[in-house]
Amino acid sequence: MRIEEFNRILKTSKMPVVVEFWAPWCVPCKRMAPGLEKAAAEFAGRVDLWRYNADSDPELVRELGVLGIPTLLVYTDGQETLRRTGMQSDLGLREFFEAAQNGTGAPKPVLATPDRVLRAGSGAFLAAVAFFAGAAAWP
Repeated sequence: MRIEEFNRILKTSKMPVVVEFWAPWCVPCKRMAPGLEKAAAEFAGRVDLWRYNADSDPELVRELGVLGIPTLLVYTDGQETLRRTGMQSDLGLREFFEAAQNGTGAPKPVLATPDRVLRAGSGAFLAAVAFFAGAAAWP
């Protein structure tokens, strides 16, 4: 699809549009798909979801500056207002659609419980290493 056609179709949309760029070989895309479909169903009639296979539309991917997948873009009145790259949790997707609907700024990133535990554990490990190695090893 050419960027001119994409923009023309966007301008005809009466509601905000969430655009997802994905690929069939992308594992995070596959894992995120059920949550994305659930959020799209919850916001049906208020926010549209368009899904583009990045492998099938490389020109559009290049024109929009999509550097990684999955990438989610929000368009309101034909203008990009939000962008998020990488896998999003179900809660993060819901908040993303909610921000699209309300026209608010980018939602805060949402960390899943395993991510929080991993970060806390990493911090504790580094603190223990610094403690046992002595103050000279702290920096």
